[in-house]
Amino acid sequence: PIVEFLLDWIQLQGRPLFPRMSLYHGESLEALKQAGMNVIEAPQFDDYRFLTELRSQGLWAMATPPRPQAQDGSFLPSRDATLIPFDEQTAPIVFWYLGTQIPGSEWNQIRSRVGQIQSADQQFKRPIMADVLGKERQIAREVSMIGSSPRILNSDINLLEYRNTLIEKTRLAPGRFLWTWIQTEPTFANARWRDSFHKTPIVIEPEQIRLQVYATLSAGCRAVGYWTTDRLDDTSAPGALERKLVIEQLNREIDLIEPWLATGSVISHVPFTLIQKQAPLITQLGADFKTSGSKRLMRDEQLAEREMLLQQKKEAATEMQASIIHSEYGTLILPVWYRDGAQFVPDQMAGNEAKIVIPGGNVSASVWELSSTRIKNLDRKRVNGGVEISLPKFDMTSIIIMTSDQGLIEKLRNKIREISPQAAETSLKLSRAKLERCEKTNAELLEMGVSKVARMDGPAILERARERLSQAEVSLTSQDFHEAHTAARDCRQLLRILQRIQWREATRTLSSSMTSPYTISYSTLPDHWRMIEQIGRSAKHINPNLLRSGDFEDIDTMVVEDWKHVQNPIEGTQAIAELYPRDRRSGEFSLRLLAAPLSRNDIPQNIEGPLVRVTTPPLAVRSGQIVHVTGWVKVSTAITGNPLGATFQDSIMGPGGALHWNAQSDWQRIDLLREVSQSENFHLTMSLNGLGAILFDDLRVMAYTPEPQQYQQTEGLEALPLKSLGSSGVELLNKVPE
Repeated sequence: PIVEFLLDWIQLQGRPLFPRMSLYHGESLEALKQAGMNVIEAPQFDDYRFLTELRSQGLWAMATPPRPQAQDGSFLPSRDATLIPFDEQTAPIVFWYLGTQIPGSEWNQIRSRVGQIQSADQQFKRPIMADVLGKERQIAREVSMIGSSPRILNSDINLLEYRNTLIEKTRLAPGRFLWTWIQTEPTFANARWRDSFHKTPIVIEPEQIRLQVYATLSAGCRAVGYWTTDRLDDTSAPGALERKLVIEQLNREIDLIEPWLATGSVISHVPFTLIQKQAPLITQLGADFKTSGSKRLMRDEQLAEREMLLQQKKEAATEMQASIIHSEYGTLILPVWYRDGAQFVPDQMAGNEAKIVIPGGNVSASVWELSSTRIKNLDRKRVNGGVEISLPKFDMTSIIIMTSDQGLIEKLRNKIREISPQAAETSLKLSRAKLERCEKTNAELLEMGVSKVARMDGPAILERARERLSQAEVSLTSQDFHEAHTAARDCRQLLRILQRIQWREATRTLSSSMTSPYTISYSTLPDHWRMIEQIGRSAKHINPNLLRSGDFEDIDTMVVEDWKHVQNPIEGTQAIAELYPRDRRSGEFSLRLLAAPLSRNDIPQNIEGPLVRVTTPPLAVRSGQIVHVTGWVKVSTAITGNPLGATFQDSIMGPGGALHWNAQSDWQRIDLLREVSQSENFHLTMSLNGLGAILFDDLRVMAYTPEPQQYQQTEGLEALPLKSLGSSGVELLNKVPE
């Protein structure tokens, strides 16, 4: 066979392969090759011309095999139908692909299809791959390559949880080949609701793509695919050029360390430390006596910055982790900063003097930091517990190699020398594209008059970013490729600082980053401030509570108002929804969703779908209104068996705006704001997707109806609204009773 498995890794034509896959939407194959892909999905398995063109570019194919079906379109199992043997012309296909996010309930169909494919592929015996949702353990026994692809960007699931979910998937199918699709664009749910409002799509930040890729490598994935629904080489949409460039950048880095990634095993994950910016020293005396307006403003800003930096330092202890991967080529170390909130807007995530202790490391082995423009020898020393490695500068992710093979280092040095001109140019183009986009957003916020950051900090940060970009251009011209790459990287770091503080400015008065549908990304912040301004024009037109029975005090009222309750307990479990008197936020009852195993000796570990779900009655809302949902939630027993935990979602944003809970907690506030694009019935759904218990209480649904906007007239031209944009809206939200 052209491709074969050796234990849990792939060998292609006798060499280790780490697949970098892409869907095909009519792109130039040369462009896909330049982006660093090596496996492309073929539109049809028997499109022999396309397969030949792929091989002419040095690319391979993955393809969906034919699916036997009856006249009504239903699947014909292997006992009723077989496939015609695949001929020699399909040789460029290296994997058979069964589909994306296949429900675990289709396990029996997958098993039957695998038998049909294997019977028809006796000549090549190619691996079969499937991306599935559930029953990974069972399906992994049937297919060679099991895929799991959580979509976590712009949600309340952070990147460390994303990595841990993938690690858990490897444990469900130990010794099997795990791969994933990387999210490079908004989820279907988020794209759909924004399209219904005729708004531009959410821009996925290039750093979010980077962090996902390094999280998957750190989890032990053996392949990555970049999920796209449009052409990768069409760079006309906002953020599209950045997506193309960062994928090209990442694939160069993966190519450098392909032997380690293709054959190595993740041994452990260790924390690391670095020197961050120090929190401002503010004494109580200094805080008390700043009484003038300007001094109070300065004091408040210093206190806010100090609180932010202290919180960041506290969180960094768990967010900064390095994965250690052992292989016959030596040890690969991947430090990653899994900054909380980076799934919304990435932070600076950089610092100096990073220290990583490798347990049991070989102090005689040399240690090298790799990038696509330089290989650098690092200091190391023996300390208690292992070998400590020092990294002078760290920016989000890094690649470190420990090896005694100097011949291997020389090969890497030659390869980096070859790719560094293109790598530096890619880094510079990426920074230029991100700078242009951030300049536009900052200018828009400045024109709206809603962002103090855009007015006071934005110009200075953007100017420094331009200076670093200019330095990168000078270095590229003089062929100092590493300095060009470093200066361009510093430019992006400055832009992340600006993005993050503008995001914090928008979310500081919200109970959660998910409260507003427009604080889930940087590109949507102007939409957030427009919505807040509309709320400010709604003070005279508020429907105080459309959900009368959301206090859960009267079961008869809930029945009359048509609450829905669905139980889907799986074998070995029981699931209930009930009015619960023993723990409530107020009144006599709360709503409790509970799922538990029937036997403590037989606890399900991998649960699919909701075990119990409750839906509110339909509530009539009108186009142009803003719906404000409030309430309280408490996880009384930690939820296990499903990474989605318990969810709370509304009918406007759907899964794209869902709140998730897993860990045990005390009562927490729920706060959601939703714009209504068309008159419809609005409802809320509470689901328990794993084993545990969760309580809800005091749910309210208010509807704001904004008044028409009033403008000042200045020489016949429209000026800004009479009242400062956003201020009255924030004041009104702060008055909402708890």
